[in-house]
Amino acid sequence: MKRLISGKVITLVIVAMMAVLLAIPAQAQKKLQYWAPWGGIWQEMQETIMKEYNRTHPNVPAEYVHVTWQGFREKLATSVIAGTAPDMAVVFGHFNVLPLAFQGILQPLDDLVKGDSVLNPNVVVPGAWEQNVWEGKRYGMNYVGAAAAMIYNKEVFREAGLDPNKPPKTWGDLVEMSAKIVKYDSKGKLERIALLPWAGVWGGYPNWTYFMTGGQFYDSAARKMSVDDPKNVEALQIMIDYIDKYGGIEAVLGLNQAFGEQGIDPFIAGKLAIRFQHSWYLSSINKFGPKLDYGVAPIPTYGAASATKVPFFGSDGALIPKGGKRLKEAYELFKWWITDGENIWAETQVMHPTRRNVRLKWPDWVIPGAWETYSDVVAKARPAPVVPVYQLLTDRLTAETDLALRKQKSAKDALMAVQVDTQKELDKILSRR
Repeated sequence: MKRLISGKVITLVIVAMMAVLLAIPAQAQKKLQYWAPWGGIWQEMQETIMKEYNRTHPNVPAEYVHVTWQGFREKLATSVIAGTAPDMAVVFGHFNVLPLAFQGILQPLDDLVKGDSVLNPNVVVPGAWEQNVWEGKRYGMNYVGAAAAMIYNKEVFREAGLDPNKPPKTWGDLVEMSAKIVKYDSKGKLERIALLPWAGVWGGYPNWTYFMTGGQFYDSAARKMSVDDPKNVEALQIMIDYIDKYGGIEAVLGLNQAFGEQGIDPFIAGKLAIRFQHSWYLSSINKFGPKLDYGVAPIPTYGAASATKVPFFGSDGALIPKGGKRLKEAYELFKWWITDGENIWAETQVMHPTRRNVRLKWPDWVIPGAWETYSDVVAKARPAPVVPVYQLLTDRLTAETDLALRKQKSAKDALMAVQVDTQKELDKILSRR
């Protein structure tokens, strides 16, 4: 005869089973997923950062998933629709956040960051805090950042008879020094130049306009593009006038292309004396020209200095897709990645965190004073144009400024053409909301 199991025993068994289940929910559940487009050695670095996250967050494990940048945005949109979206993601270029937001696939972050002691305007630098926000709603945060400073080749300065410890402070200084730096071969072909205004400037023409004349490209109050603003026209004309001194666009492009085809960096090779570039470029110098004698200084000012004549803040964009089942945990991963995780990445990349007064340890090969110079420009940097048609803006500017440089259009007409096209596309986007 079988022994009957008492109700008391059954109850004890059920309680014990529930205790076991409750003790391991975090370990049993699926890992949080973080998508980003870094592959190769950069993927390895991201995975190293993920190991540190998992070490400090054992109850909410996460994994890095490499998704190639080609088609990244389409894959992200498809995953949201299919209910398989990652818990967070980082996209190349902060300007890729708003177009995704307009597709309706991003989780607004306002309620999540409200009251946050770290992710707030008192901690995050203005150039980063004011990006990824459209008409009062936040759809992302910047992940590691930089702003352009002037990197100059001291060896070229010495050869040109210039003091290597006295870089130009104004645009007038730079133009005057350029006349001494320029070099031609026996056939009169350009062999060296001080600056390639449109090359080596992260952010291209929009950034050039920011620090030269303090221009802007979007009027948020009027909800109108302002590409043809007189300050923008002036900045383009400055660029045209500068290269005209050295034979025009064809002569200057010939110098640049000659080195590009050989895979040689003209700055490191001594054929370009000055670059307006982010701090990460110092890694290229260390790798390809470790013995190069160079300096870092603020970008020379054009006309009177002002708070608007500063570079824009360049960064990648961190976001949380819609549809996640564990939003609280996703936000914890998101926040860690753009604070503690950001510090690790910024040290590796020779860049800056997006938060104020965070001192990092850059590699020993970075020259003295570089951290301080770049920290100053990062703190003062303005947000890049915050507009969902940013990619179209830069594409059209590339095409039209080229026509202006070739004298096929005036600076004003070139920018007016961009104004018309970008406003038309912006109106389409706004009409669908």
